[in-house]
Amino acid sequence: MWEVNFWWVLVHLLVLSVEDIKEQQLSMLFILELGLGGLVYVLYGGHRPQLGLGIFLLALGYGTKEKIGYGDGYLILALGMWLPYTALMKIFFLGICMVSLYGICVQKRELPFVPFLTLAYMIEEWI
Repeated sequence: MWEVNFWWVLVHLLVLSVEDIKEQQLSMLFILELGLGGLVYVLYGGHRPQLGLGIFLLALGYGTKEKIGYGDGYLILALGMWLPYTALMKIFFLGICMVSLYGICVQKRELPFVPFLTLAYMIEEWI
């Protein structure tokens, strides 16, 4: 659980969370760094990347004229390099549930997603 890859992903998610809150956009350079690090992890770790969800989100972003941001899709692609399928899906859906509940409570329709994704990542790792 507390391996180097956990910390690498967590630090990236925390920085991207701050960006998402402040700027409502994500640094593609930082996402690329996470993804390329994940590619090295995949190549040397011998596991398969989980790219389906990220590709689906990018297509959904395109289809909805970016109601779901491309940055979120690219981030999920990068996380798919690091995480197994079940963990990625749990984190994604837990993040969706948390941002939806928060949005209902504060009566906002548009919220940054990455902070909730980060919280879901930490919850998944600790449970």
